[in-house]
Amino acid sequence: MRARYPLNSRISQPLQLSAFIFIVVAGLLVMTGWSIHDPALIQINPSFVPMQFNTALSFLLVGIAGIALIRQQFIAARAVAVLAGVIALLTLLEYGTGADFHIDQLLMQHYITTQTPYPGRMAANTAASFILAVTSLLLLTAPPFPYRLAISAIAAALIAGLSTSSLIGYAIDLEAAHGWHGMSHMAVHTAFCFFVLGATLLLCIRQPEQDHDGNSERWLPASLAVIAMSITLELYRAMAAHTLQAHETDSSFNPATVILLFGTLMSIAVVVAVRASQLANRRLRLQQQLSLQLDLSNQTLEHNLQSRIAEAMRLEMVLNTTTDYVSMTDLSGNLLYLNAGGRKLIGLDEQRDISTLNMADMHPPAQSALILDEGMTCLMAQGIWSGETLLHPRHGDDIPVSKVMMLHRDENGAPMFISTIIRDIRELKAVQDDLRLEAEQYETIKATTRDGYWLVNMEGIIIDANEAYARISGYSMDEIIGAPVQKFEIIESPEETAARIDRIMTNGFDRFETRHQASDGRILNMEISASYWPGRQGIIVFVRDITDHVAYDSEREKLIVSLDQSNQELQQFAYVASHDLQEPLRMVSSYVQLIARRYSDKLDQDGQDFIHYAVDGAERMQQLIQDLLLYSRVKSHGAEFQPVDMNQIFQQSLFPLELMIRESEASIHCETLPEIEADPTQMRQLMTNLLQNAIKFSRPDGSHQIHVAAERVEGGWQFSVRDHGIGIEKDYFDKIFVIFQRLHTRDKYPGTGIGLALCQRIVTRHGGHIRVESEVGKGSTFIFFIPDHKEALNEHG
Repeated sequence: MRARYPLNSRISQPLQLSAFIFIVVAGLLVMTGWSIHDPALIQINPSFVPMQFNTALSFLLVGIAGIALIRQQFIAARAVAVLAGVIALLTLLEYGTGADFHIDQLLMQHYITTQTPYPGRMAANTAASFILAVTSLLLLTAPPFPYRLAISAIAAALIAGLSTSSLIGYAIDLEAAHGWHGMSHMAVHTAFCFFVLGATLLLCIRQPEQDHDGNSERWLPASLAVIAMSITLELYRAMAAHTLQAHETDSSFNPATVILLFGTLMSIAVVVAVRASQLANRRLRLQQQLSLQLDLSNQTLEHNLQSRIAEAMRLEMVLNTTTDYVSMTDLSGNLLYLNAGGRKLIGLDEQRDISTLNMADMHPPAQSALILDEGMTCLMAQGIWSGETLLHPRHGDDIPVSKVMMLHRDENGAPMFISTIIRDIRELKAVQDDLRLEAEQYETIKATTRDGYWLVNMEGIIIDANEAYARISGYSMDEIIGAPVQKFEIIESPEETAARIDRIMTNGFDRFETRHQASDGRILNMEISASYWPGRQGIIVFVRDITDHVAYDSEREKLIVSLDQSNQELQQFAYVASHDLQEPLRMVSSYVQLIARRYSDKLDQDGQDFIHYAVDGAERMQQLIQDLLLYSRVKSHGAEFQPVDMNQIFQQSLFPLELMIRESEASIHCETLPEIEADPTQMRQLMTNLLQNAIKFSRPDGSHQIHVAAERVEGGWQFSVRDHGIGIEKDYFDKIFVIFQRLHTRDKYPGTGIGLALCQRIVTRHGGHIRVESEVGKGSTFIFFIPDHKEALNEHG
């Protein structure tokens, strides 16, 4: 069951969870200090008492149990808490019986030089505090029973009192305050952890709701009194022990007695003050509720009285047309008249005789008794009574209504009859429920959002805000609420501010970016989301700190500019380098060919082969440079995108391949192709490369059929070039599009290894993608996609 844990709805769960995590971390740090021999973690100060290893372990266990309690994992919480309780109980038994259960140094050898009568053993008051903490945790996870929460709170209060007295002892150098006679003393950080633990356990107990032991406000003063009295008695014991130890015999002035009397008086004063504050708050709430009910009653009464005066001359018509219940009864409540609206509301037909009906029949028994007791008494004394009650119809559920009864007297002042007006307020109740839900959602959003929040009235004053904006801006809540927006927002243009307000009032919403100044002078970039809230007659503003995002975008823009500049320089270098390389290659090739023509008859076969290899190498190098130049200029020297008929592109791509087509006896079939937005030169280069690739890698003994097609797909056109060639293994589908990557030797299939890489670069420039589908021995299909959009993809430079 998960409904047993009474989490205080006024205190956020993160606060309690953080406290338990703090206790776990403190225990782990001290255990680490023992493990690594770090006295600073164990003692805080060399003259202070160390926190024993078992104490740190117990804090770890209690903190884990508290976290399990917050997560409503009650079985785990009990199990871990009991482990800590066993350690503490065994320690107390060792002190009480003088026995040694060998648990003091079971997990860690005591080596701290600070003098202690029981090395490694936690203090007796420490063990007692752990038993109180375990008791409080077990009660919080237990099924409800009388005084469960009260006992749990008192245990937590005792923990807070014992730890506070120890902290006071360290503060005033009263050694007896943090240790019991002849036993180990409580360490200063042990006392602080117990203070946090006691306070956290008190926060875990629900205040605004009921339990078996009644409203917790009744026993809250007792918890505070326990804290005060435990501090008083502990300090009294410590002072008395200190006085006895110092052999002070002057009985005319005993500091311990003064502390006891002062602490007792302060405890009584705390109880009286807290109880008085609770009573005052309760009285204020009751007055507010009564005032609200009185206002509603007065509004209902005023409305009905004004309606009656205004329509006095047409009373019969109004009574028969209104949907309200209107009746007249004698002084005993017997019905004398009931209008059509009243008959319909309670489910009576028009022919039903009402003389046998009584006003008491119109309400549930409990409501009738209340009206007879309070309503009639008030009516006879004041002449009028109004309130909310339930109407009991003949069929269906009871109906919430507002009711006004008026006593009519004769000329002598004697009572004559009673008129009653009843109105169905189901819709009003629904509206009230919606408003209450809206208010709850508003508070939830304000408390949980990570963004800053404002509620700004129509004069530009901040009337509500959340802690998130206080954290972002560095201002306190008191500095924010009641201040004008201009205190925080840097308004560079009053006209733009006025335009924003107009957009919010016209459209109900606006989003924009602005700058705020933090309390320390920092300028923060903010994203504002503002909405008009008619119910509050103001503007809801959510403020998001985007300072880091703006800085990131600025840095990114700088990097993009730098990258573009670098790319331009690189492309210029590639063009110049390739252009300058071609000239010496042409010269080498020309002179080698000249040697071949003039001296071929004087060279043997080896010499002629050498010249052939030199010419061939120079030509291949020249072709490679030209291909590299073409590859580097795809984006920098591309033409503007324009409507391109791909049928014409296909025909133009065949011209440079005529000789290759005749020699290979290839048959190329092309379906009707569409018109697209593209660079015509690059589309021609793309189609030529793919067709040349299909012809080059055809099977020597197979069909040389090549098929070109296109189909409409979502967002653009998909083209395909299919052949019946040698095919490609699946492992190389991606490799073939990498520049200079070849799957075959140059002797078998000539080329520079740039063709398909160039195809991919052209398709990418057009915003598309290219891929291959192939099976070895059966052929390949190259598929590329060109999207529809135009200007967004038209890149230059």
